[in-house]
Amino acid sequence: MNKQAHSLGIPDDFIRSYEATWQEVLVPEWVRSCRSESLERLKMMGFPSKKSEDWKYTDLTPIVNGAFHFSKEHSLPQNCCYNRFHGLSGQEIELVFINGVFSKEISTTARSFPGIRIRTLRQAMLENDGMLKQCLERINQTGDSFSLLNQAFFQDGIFLEVEADCRFQPWIHLVFFSTSSDNFFASFPANFLVVGQGASVRIFESYVSFSQNQYFTNSMTSVFLEEGASLMLGIIQAESFHSFHICSTRVIQEKRSRFDSFSFLFGGDIVRHNLDILQQGEQAQSYLNGLYALKGRQHFDTKVVIDHQRTGGISRQLYKGILGETARSVFNGQIHVRKSAQKTDAFQLNKNLLLNTRCRVDTKPQLEIETDDVKCSHGAAVGQLNEEELFYLLSRGISRSQAVEILLHGFADEVISRLENETQREMIRNLLSGNIFSKIKVDLLN
Repeated sequence: MNKQAHSLGIPDDFIRSYEATWQEVLVPEWVRSCRSESLERLKMMGFPSKKSEDWKYTDLTPIVNGAFHFSKEHSLPQNCCYNRFHGLSGQEIELVFINGVFSKEISTTARSFPGIRIRTLRQAMLENDGMLKQCLERINQTGDSFSLLNQAFFQDGIFLEVEADCRFQPWIHLVFFSTSSDNFFASFPANFLVVGQGASVRIFESYVSFSQNQYFTNSMTSVFLEEGASLMLGIIQAESFHSFHICSTRVIQEKRSRFDSFSFLFGGDIVRHNLDILQQGEQAQSYLNGLYALKGRQHFDTKVVIDHQRTGGISRQLYKGILGETARSVFNGQIHVRKSAQKTDAFQLNKNLLLNTRCRVDTKPQLEIETDDVKCSHGAAVGQLNEEELFYLLSRGISRSQAVEILLHGFADEVISRLENETQREMIRNLLSGNIFSKIKVDLLN
Protein backbone atom coordinates (compact mmCIF):
# COMPACT_ATOMS: atom_id res chain seq x y z
CA MET A 1 0.00 0.00 0.00
CA ASN A 2 1.44 3.35 -1.06
CA LYS A 3 0.94 6.72 0.51
CA GLN A 4 -2.21 8.37 -0.76
CA ALA A 5 -2.00 11.00 -3.45
CA HIS A 6 -2.41 14.58 -2.28
CA SER A 7 -1.00 13.81 1.16
CA LEU A 8 1.71 15.31 3.34
CA GLY A 9 4.56 13.16 4.57
CA ILE A 10 5.19 12.54 8.27
CA PRO A 11 8.49 13.99 9.55
CA ASP A 12 10.85 11.41 11.05
CA ASP A 13 11.28 13.53 14.20
CA PHE A 14 7.51 13.47 14.64
CA ILE A 15 7.47 9.65 14.62
CA ARG A 16 10.53 9.20 16.82
CA SER A 17 9.25 11.62 19.45
CA TYR A 18 6.01 9.71 19.98
CA GLU A 19 7.43 6.22 19.59
CA ALA A 20 10.02 6.88 22.29
CA THR A 21 7.26 7.89 24.71
CA TRP A 22 4.59 5.26 24.35
CA GLN A 23 7.00 2.34 24.06
CA GLU A 24 7.95 3.01 27.68
CA VAL A 25 4.36 2.60 28.89
CA LEU A 26 3.44 -0.80 30.35
CA VAL A 27 0.44 -2.05 28.36
CA PRO A 28 -0.77 -5.44 27.06
CA GLU A 29 0.62 -6.73 23.79
CA TRP A 30 -2.69 -6.26 21.95
CA VAL A 31 -2.56 -2.52 22.74
CA ARG A 32 0.96 -2.31 21.35
CA SER A 33 -0.21 -4.23 18.29
CA CYS A 34 -3.12 -1.82 17.75
CA ARG A 35 -0.81 1.16 18.08
CA SER A 36 1.79 -0.29 15.74
CA GLU A 37 -0.81 -1.13 13.12
CA SER A 38 -2.30 2.37 13.32
CA LEU A 39 1.13 3.96 13.06
CA GLU A 40 2.08 1.88 10.01
CA ARG A 41 -1.18 2.77 8.29
CA LEU A 42 -0.57 6.43 9.12
CA LYS A 43 2.92 6.29 7.63
CA MET A 44 1.51 4.88 4.40
CA MET A 45 -1.46 7.24 4.30
CA GLY A 46 0.28 10.45 5.33
CA PHE A 47 -1.55 13.60 6.39
CA PRO A 48 -4.01 15.17 3.95
CA SER A 49 -3.02 18.28 2.00
CA LYS A 50 -5.29 20.94 0.54
CA LYS A 51 -5.41 18.87 -2.65
CA SER A 52 -7.54 16.34 -0.77
CA GLU A 53 -11.25 17.05 -1.28
CA ASP A 54 -12.11 16.67 2.42
CA TRP A 55 -9.39 19.15 3.43
CA LYS A 56 -9.27 21.52 0.45
CA TYR A 57 -9.96 24.62 2.58
CA THR A 58 -7.73 23.76 5.57
CA ASP A 59 -3.94 24.00 5.61
CA LEU A 60 -2.45 21.45 8.01
CA THR A 61 1.23 22.24 7.50
CA PRO A 62 1.53 24.18 10.82
CA ILE A 63 0.43 21.00 12.62
CA VAL A 64 2.36 18.51 10.53
CA ASN A 65 5.58 20.52 10.72
CA GLY A 66 5.30 21.22 14.44
CA ALA A 67 7.93 19.59 16.64
CA PHE A 68 5.34 18.43 19.18
CA HIS A 69 6.13 16.31 22.23
CA PHE A 70 4.34 14.93 25.28
CA SER A 71 4.31 17.28 28.26
CA LYS A 72 5.66 16.01 31.56
CA GLU A 73 3.57 18.53 33.52
CA HIS A 74 0.39 16.99 34.93
CA SER A 75 -0.79 19.49 37.53
CA LEU A 76 -2.69 22.75 37.24
CA PRO A 77 -0.85 26.05 37.70
CA GLN A 78 -1.51 27.99 40.89
CA ASN A 79 -4.35 30.52 40.89
CA CYS A 80 -6.01 28.96 37.85
CA CYS A 81 -9.72 29.67 37.28
CA TYR A 82 -10.82 26.07 37.64
CA ASN A 83 -14.17 26.94 39.24
CA ARG A 84 -15.24 28.46 35.95
CA PHE A 85 -15.86 24.96 34.64
CA HIS A 86 -16.62 23.29 37.95
CA GLY A 87 -20.22 22.43 38.69
CA LEU A 88 -21.29 22.44 35.05
CA SER A 89 -24.70 21.06 35.85
CA GLY A 90 -24.56 19.79 39.42
CA GLN A 91 -23.02 16.58 38.12
CA GLU A 92 -21.83 14.02 40.61
CA ILE A 93 -19.02 12.64 38.45
CA GLU A 94 -16.26 14.85 37.14
CA LEU A 95 -13.05 13.38 35.74
CA VAL A 96 -10.16 15.74 35.04
CA PHE A 97 -7.25 15.15 32.69
CA ILE A 98 -4.21 17.43 32.53
CA ASN A 99 -2.22 17.33 29.30
CA GLY A 100 -3.87 14.03 28.44
CA VAL A 101 -3.26 12.27 31.78
CA PHE A 102 -5.87 11.58 34.49
CA SER A 103 -5.63 13.67 37.68
CA LYS A 104 -7.14 11.78 40.59
CA GLU A 105 -6.48 14.66 43.02
CA ILE A 106 -8.94 17.11 41.44
CA SER A 107 -11.43 14.64 39.99
CA THR A 108 -14.67 14.01 41.83
CA THR A 109 -16.88 10.94 42.03
CA ALA A 110 -19.33 11.42 44.88
CA ARG A 111 -20.15 7.73 45.20
CA SER A 112 -20.40 4.51 43.24
CA PHE A 113 -23.47 3.93 41.11
CA PRO A 114 -25.19 0.66 40.24
CA GLY A 115 -25.39 -0.19 36.56
CA ILE A 116 -22.45 1.91 35.43
CA ARG A 117 -18.73 1.29 35.34
CA ILE A 118 -16.33 4.10 34.56
CA ARG A 119 -12.58 3.70 34.45
CA THR A 120 -9.70 5.60 33.02
CA LEU A 121 -8.46 4.22 29.75
CA ARG A 122 -5.05 3.54 31.26
CA GLN A 123 -6.64 1.49 34.05
CA ALA A 124 -8.71 -0.54 31.58
CA MET A 125 -5.63 -1.24 29.48
CA LEU A 126 -3.60 -2.39 32.48
CA GLU A 127 -6.48 -4.66 33.49
CA ASN A 128 -6.34 -6.20 30.00
CA ASP A 129 -10.05 -5.54 29.52
CA GLY A 130 -11.65 -7.73 26.84
CA MET A 131 -14.48 -5.28 26.02
CA LEU A 132 -11.97 -2.48 25.46
CA LYS A 133 -10.05 -4.76 23.13
CA GLN A 134 -13.22 -5.36 21.09
CA CYS A 135 -13.87 -1.61 20.88
CA LEU A 136 -10.34 -0.89 19.71
CA GLU A 137 -10.57 -3.61 17.08
CA ARG A 138 -13.86 -2.20 15.76
CA ILE A 139 -12.60 1.37 15.33
CA ASN A 140 -9.21 0.26 14.05
CA GLN A 141 -10.77 -1.01 10.81
CA THR A 142 -11.35 2.48 9.45
CA GLY A 143 -10.19 6.00 10.09
CA ASP A 144 -8.60 9.10 8.65
CA SER A 145 -5.06 10.25 9.40
CA PHE A 146 -5.84 11.97 12.68
CA SER A 147 -7.93 9.08 13.97
CA LEU A 148 -4.97 6.81 13.26
CA LEU A 149 -2.66 9.28 14.98
CA ASN A 150 -4.84 9.17 18.08
CA GLN A 151 -5.03 5.36 18.00
CA ALA A 152 -1.24 5.18 17.77
CA PHE A 153 -0.43 7.59 20.60
CA PHE A 154 -3.35 7.84 23.03
CA GLN A 155 -2.26 7.96 26.66
CA ASP A 156 -5.46 8.19 28.67
CA GLY A 157 -9.16 8.98 28.61
CA ILE A 158 -12.22 7.14 29.89
CA PHE A 159 -13.77 3.75 29.28
CA LEU A 160 -17.45 3.89 30.20
CA GLU A 161 -19.84 0.92 30.29
CA VAL A 162 -23.53 1.36 31.06
CA GLU A 163 -25.46 -1.84 31.75
CA ALA A 164 -28.72 -2.71 29.99
CA ASP A 165 -31.78 -0.72 31.15
CA CYS A 166 -29.73 1.55 33.41
CA ARG A 167 -31.16 5.09 33.24
CA PHE A 168 -28.24 7.03 34.66
CA GLN A 169 -29.41 10.50 35.75
CA PRO A 170 -26.30 12.34 37.06
CA TRP A 171 -24.24 14.19 34.48
CA ILE A 172 -20.72 12.99 33.77
CA HIS A 173 -18.30 15.81 33.07
CA LEU A 174 -14.93 15.15 31.43
CA VAL A 175 -12.49 18.04 31.65
CA PHE A 176 -9.36 18.08 29.49
CA PHE A 177 -6.94 20.82 30.52
CA SER A 178 -3.98 21.87 28.40
CA THR A 179 -1.34 23.71 30.38
CA SER A 180 2.42 23.70 30.16
CA SER A 181 5.38 26.02 30.36
CA ASP A 182 6.69 24.41 27.16
CA ASN A 183 5.81 25.19 23.59
CA PHE A 184 4.69 22.50 21.14
CA PHE A 185 3.30 19.96 23.61
CA ALA A 186 0.62 17.50 22.48
CA SER A 187 -2.06 15.31 24.03
CA PHE A 188 -4.18 12.49 22.61
CA PRO A 189 -7.30 11.86 24.76
CA ALA A 190 -9.31 8.78 23.77
CA ASN A 191 -12.74 7.97 25.16
CA PHE A 192 -14.81 4.82 24.68
CA LEU A 193 -18.51 4.92 25.59
CA VAL A 194 -20.52 1.68 25.53
CA VAL A 195 -24.22 2.11 26.34
CA GLY A 196 -26.14 -1.13 26.81
CA GLN A 197 -29.59 -2.11 25.54
CA GLY A 198 -32.28 0.30 26.75
CA ALA A 199 -29.79 2.31 28.84
CA SER A 200 -29.21 6.08 28.84
CA VAL A 201 -26.46 8.45 29.98
CA ARG A 202 -25.49 12.14 29.60
CA ILE A 203 -21.91 13.37 29.21
CA PHE A 204 -20.17 16.70 28.65
CA GLU A 205 -16.58 17.03 27.41
CA SER A 206 -14.77 20.33 28.09
CA TYR A 207 -11.46 21.19 26.40
CA VAL A 208 -9.91 24.23 28.07
CA SER A 209 -6.50 25.81 28.53
CA PHE A 210 -4.41 27.79 30.96
CA SER A 211 -1.55 28.13 28.50
CA GLN A 212 -0.96 30.70 25.79
CA ASN A 213 1.76 28.57 24.25
CA GLN A 214 1.33 26.70 21.01
CA TYR A 215 0.15 23.12 21.49
CA PHE A 216 -1.84 20.37 19.81
CA THR A 217 -4.87 18.39 21.05
CA ASN A 218 -5.92 15.37 19.00
CA SER A 219 -8.93 13.76 20.71
CA MET A 220 -11.24 10.93 19.72
CA THR A 221 -14.47 9.70 21.31
CA SER A 222 -15.92 6.37 20.14
CA VAL A 223 -19.57 5.64 20.96
CA PHE A 224 -21.37 2.29 20.80
CA LEU A 225 -25.16 2.44 21.32
CA GLU A 226 -26.94 -0.88 21.67
CA GLU A 227 -30.63 -1.43 20.86
CA GLY A 228 -32.84 1.23 22.44
CA ALA A 229 -29.89 2.99 24.10
CA SER A 230 -29.58 6.78 24.26
CA LEU A 231 -26.71 9.20 24.80
CA MET A 232 -26.53 12.98 25.10
CA LEU A 233 -22.96 14.07 24.35
CA GLY A 234 -21.92 17.71 24.65
CA ILE A 235 -18.56 19.26 23.74
CA ILE A 236 -17.23 22.65 24.83
CA GLN A 237 -13.98 23.61 23.10
CA ALA A 238 -12.41 26.72 24.63
CA GLU A 239 -8.74 26.09 23.97
CA SER A 240 -6.01 28.74 23.67
CA PHE A 241 -6.19 30.87 20.52
CA HIS A 242 -2.66 29.69 19.74
CA SER A 243 -3.54 25.99 19.81
CA PHE A 244 -4.42 23.37 17.22
CA HIS A 245 -7.39 21.13 17.95
CA ILE A 246 -8.49 18.06 15.96
CA CYS A 247 -11.52 16.30 17.47
CA SER A 248 -13.17 13.14 16.13
CA THR A 249 -16.45 11.65 17.34
CA ARG A 250 -17.49 8.28 15.90
CA VAL A 251 -20.87 6.75 16.71
CA ILE A 252 -22.29 3.30 15.90
CA GLN A 253 -26.05 3.05 16.49
CA GLU A 254 -28.12 -0.10 16.74
CA LYS A 255 -31.90 -0.50 16.41
CA ARG A 256 -34.04 2.29 17.94
CA SER A 257 -31.07 3.96 19.61
CA ARG A 258 -30.88 7.75 19.99
CA PHE A 259 -27.85 10.05 19.85
CA ASP A 260 -28.03 13.75 20.77
CA SER A 261 -24.95 15.87 20.13
CA PHE A 262 -24.08 19.47 21.06
CA SER A 263 -20.79 21.05 20.05
CA PHE A 264 -19.71 24.56 21.09
CA LEU A 265 -16.44 25.58 19.44
CA PHE A 266 -14.81 28.85 20.47
CA GLY A 267 -11.04 28.47 20.96
CA GLY A 268 -8.08 27.38 18.87
CA ASP A 269 -6.16 28.65 15.87
CA ILE A 270 -6.78 25.73 13.49
CA VAL A 271 -9.73 23.55 14.54
CA ARG A 272 -11.34 20.52 12.90
CA HIS A 273 -14.31 18.56 14.25
CA ASN A 274 -15.12 15.26 12.55
CA LEU A 275 -18.46 13.67 13.44
CA ASP A 276 -19.22 10.28 11.87
CA ILE A 277 -22.57 8.62 12.58
CA LEU A 278 -23.33 5.07 11.44
CA GLN A 279 -26.99 4.12 11.80
CA GLN A 280 -26.68 0.39 11.30
CA GLY A 281 -29.93 -0.46 13.11
CA GLU A 282 -33.53 0.26 12.12
CA GLN A 283 -35.31 3.36 13.42
CA ALA A 284 -32.16 4.92 14.85
CA GLN A 285 -32.29 8.65 15.60
CA SER A 286 -29.50 11.24 15.49
CA TYR A 287 -29.92 14.88 16.52
CA LEU A 288 -26.82 17.03 15.95
CA ASN A 289 -26.48 20.65 17.06
CA GLY A 290 -23.46 22.92 16.76
CA LEU A 291 -22.45 26.52 17.42
CA TYR A 292 -19.09 28.06 16.56
CA ALA A 293 -17.89 31.65 17.07
CA LEU A 294 -14.63 32.85 15.53
CA LYS A 295 -12.57 36.01 15.53
CA GLY A 296 -9.09 37.17 14.51
CA ARG A 297 -7.54 34.68 12.09
CA GLN A 298 -9.18 31.58 13.57
CA HIS A 299 -9.97 28.76 11.14
CA PHE A 300 -12.68 26.21 12.01
CA ASP A 301 -13.54 23.19 9.85
CA THR A 302 -16.53 20.94 10.61
CA LYS A 303 -17.14 17.66 8.79
CA VAL A 304 -20.34 15.70 9.54
CA VAL A 305 -21.25 12.35 7.94
CA ILE A 306 -24.47 10.49 8.73
CA ASP A 307 -24.74 7.06 7.12
CA HIS A 308 -28.32 5.75 7.10
CA GLN A 309 -28.13 2.00 6.51
CA ARG A 310 -31.49 0.68 7.74
CA THR A 311 -35.20 1.47 7.47
CA GLY A 312 -36.89 4.31 9.34
CA GLY A 313 -33.85 6.28 10.46
CA ILE A 314 -34.18 9.93 11.50
CA SER A 315 -31.45 12.58 11.53
CA ARG A 316 -31.49 16.32 12.19
CA GLN A 317 -28.56 18.72 11.90
CA LEU A 318 -28.45 22.38 12.91
CA TYR A 319 -25.08 24.15 12.81
CA LYS A 320 -24.69 27.91 13.23
CA GLY A 321 -21.58 30.09 13.05
CA ILE A 322 -20.66 33.68 13.92
CA LEU A 323 -17.53 35.13 12.30
CA GLY A 324 -15.68 38.39 12.88
CA GLU A 325 -12.46 40.08 11.71
CA THR A 326 -10.65 37.78 9.22
CA ALA A 327 -11.90 34.43 10.57
CA ARG A 328 -12.84 31.56 8.27
CA SER A 329 -15.16 28.61 8.74
CA VAL A 330 -15.76 25.48 6.71
CA PHE A 331 -18.82 23.25 6.99
CA ASN A 332 -19.22 20.01 5.07
CA GLY A 333 -22.26 17.97 5.99
CA GLN A 334 -23.04 14.67 4.27
CA ILE A 335 -26.19 12.58 4.49
CA HIS A 336 -25.84 9.16 2.89
CA VAL A 337 -28.98 7.05 2.47
CA ARG A 338 -28.37 3.43 1.43
CA LYS A 339 -30.71 1.29 -0.69
CA SER A 340 -31.69 -0.60 2.45
CA ALA A 341 -32.69 2.61 4.29
CA GLN A 342 -36.22 3.24 3.03
CA LYS A 343 -38.39 5.75 4.90
CA THR A 344 -35.38 7.70 6.09
CA ASP A 345 -36.22 11.21 7.36
CA ALA A 346 -33.17 13.50 7.28
CA PHE A 347 -32.70 17.27 7.42
CA GLN A 348 -29.59 19.46 7.57
CA LEU A 349 -29.18 23.22 7.99
CA ASN A 350 -26.06 25.39 8.25
CA LYS A 351 -26.48 29.13 8.95
CA ASN A 352 -23.64 31.65 9.25
CA LEU A 353 -23.52 35.27 10.39
CA LEU A 354 -20.68 37.42 9.01
CA LEU A 355 -19.78 40.59 10.89
CA ASN A 356 -17.76 42.15 8.08
CA THR A 357 -16.61 41.54 4.51
CA ARG A 358 -13.17 40.18 5.46
CA CYS A 359 -14.32 36.91 7.05
CA ARG A 360 -15.23 33.91 4.91
CA VAL A 361 -17.48 30.87 5.00
CA ASP A 362 -17.35 27.76 2.81
CA THR A 363 -20.43 25.62 3.32
CA LYS A 364 -21.17 22.43 1.43
CA PRO A 365 -24.25 20.39 2.36
CA GLN A 366 -24.49 17.06 0.53
CA LEU A 367 -27.16 14.41 -0.02
CA GLU A 368 -26.34 10.99 -1.44
CA ILE A 369 -29.57 9.00 -1.80
CA GLU A 370 -29.71 5.46 -3.21
CA THR A 371 -33.43 4.80 -2.70
CA ASP A 372 -36.73 6.56 -3.45
CA ASP A 373 -38.96 6.25 -0.39
CA VAL A 374 -37.25 8.92 1.74
CA LYS A 375 -37.77 12.45 3.04
CA CYS A 376 -34.48 14.34 2.86
CA SER A 377 -33.57 18.02 2.52
CA HIS A 378 -30.78 20.44 3.33
CA GLY A 379 -30.09 24.15 3.41
CA ALA A 380 -27.32 26.68 3.92
CA ALA A 381 -27.36 30.44 4.51
CA VAL A 382 -24.70 33.14 4.88
CA GLY A 383 -25.66 36.69 5.84
CA GLN A 384 -25.16 39.72 8.07
CA LEU A 385 -27.08 41.26 10.95
CA ASN A 386 -30.54 42.54 10.03
CA GLU A 387 -30.30 46.32 9.82
CA GLU A 388 -34.02 46.77 10.49
CA GLU A 389 -33.79 44.76 13.71
CA LEU A 390 -30.72 46.76 14.74
CA PHE A 391 -32.49 50.07 13.99
CA TYR A 392 -35.52 48.96 16.00
CA LEU A 393 -33.41 48.29 19.09
CA LEU A 394 -31.54 51.59 18.70
CA SER A 395 -34.84 53.46 18.41
CA ARG A 396 -35.84 52.04 21.80
CA GLY A 397 -32.88 53.71 23.48
CA ILE A 398 -30.62 50.66 23.55
CA SER A 399 -26.95 51.42 22.86
CA ARG A 400 -25.42 50.07 19.67
CA SER A 401 -23.11 47.79 21.66
CA GLN A 402 -26.00 46.29 23.61
CA ALA A 403 -28.15 45.99 20.48
CA VAL A 404 -25.43 44.07 18.64
CA GLU A 405 -25.02 41.67 21.56
CA ILE A 406 -28.79 41.10 21.79
CA LEU A 407 -28.91 40.16 18.11
CA LEU A 408 -25.86 37.91 18.37
CA HIS A 409 -27.34 36.09 21.34
CA GLY A 410 -30.63 35.73 19.50
CA PHE A 411 -28.86 34.10 16.59
CA ALA A 412 -26.90 31.73 18.84
CA ASP A 413 -29.80 30.90 21.13
CA GLU A 414 -31.52 28.71 18.54
CA VAL A 415 -28.83 26.14 19.32
CA ILE A 416 -28.21 26.96 22.99
CA SER A 417 -31.90 26.76 23.92
CA ARG A 418 -31.98 23.12 22.84
CA LEU A 419 -29.86 22.17 25.84
CA GLU A 420 -32.16 20.69 28.47
CA ASN A 421 -30.26 22.05 31.47
CA GLU A 422 -30.53 25.74 32.41
CA THR A 423 -27.12 25.75 34.11
CA GLN A 424 -25.53 24.59 30.88
CA ARG A 425 -27.43 27.14 28.83
CA GLU A 426 -26.30 29.99 31.09
CA MET A 427 -22.72 28.77 31.06
CA ILE A 428 -22.56 28.83 27.27
CA ARG A 429 -24.21 32.27 27.12
CA ASN A 430 -21.77 33.64 29.69
CA LEU A 431 -18.82 32.13 27.87
CA LEU A 432 -19.96 33.82 24.67
CA SER A 433 -20.56 37.19 26.36
CA GLY A 434 -17.34 37.26 28.31
CA ASN A 435 -14.89 35.74 25.88
CA ILE A 436 -16.32 35.88 22.38
CA PHE A 437 -19.03 38.46 21.70
CA SER A 438 -17.25 41.22 23.62
CA LYS A 439 -14.42 40.94 21.08
CA ILE A 440 -15.93 39.95 17.76
CA LYS A 441 -18.74 42.50 17.89
CA VAL A 442 -16.13 45.29 17.73
CA ASP A 443 -16.26 44.80 13.95
CA LEU A 444 -19.76 46.28 13.92
CA LEU A 445 -19.03 49.15 16.28
CA ASN A 446 -16.12 50.80 14.47
